[in-house]
Amino acid sequence: KLTNFVLLVLITLSISASFTVVGTLLSFGLLIAPAAASLIWAKHTWEGVIGASIIGALSIYVGLLISWYASTAAGATIALTAVGFFFVSLALYEIKRALQKKRILRFA
Repeated sequence: KLTNFVLLVLITLSISASFTVVGTLLSFGLLIAPAAASLIWAKHTWEGVIGASIIGALSIYVGLLISWYASTAAGATIALTAVGFFFVSLALYEIKRALQKKRILRFA
């Protein structure tokens, strides 16, 4: 419970500080998308935090590469990459669930 509270306080501080720097939509894209992509797979809070950190760092790296070669705005490209990782994570999770369901039905 303490971990959830500390995480909530840190997210609140991050959101309020980032509004002035990158704007509302980019803040939500950069903060919410990696966490949402990670929490699909996580069973515990700490797994979600570690996964979100990895997905966030990967989103920044891939987003900057795409931004450099496509000559697009870096912040928007990073946020779009993070949202893309969320949709890929969601699709993979749904495929996994469908395969597990099919396997259960086949052997039931």
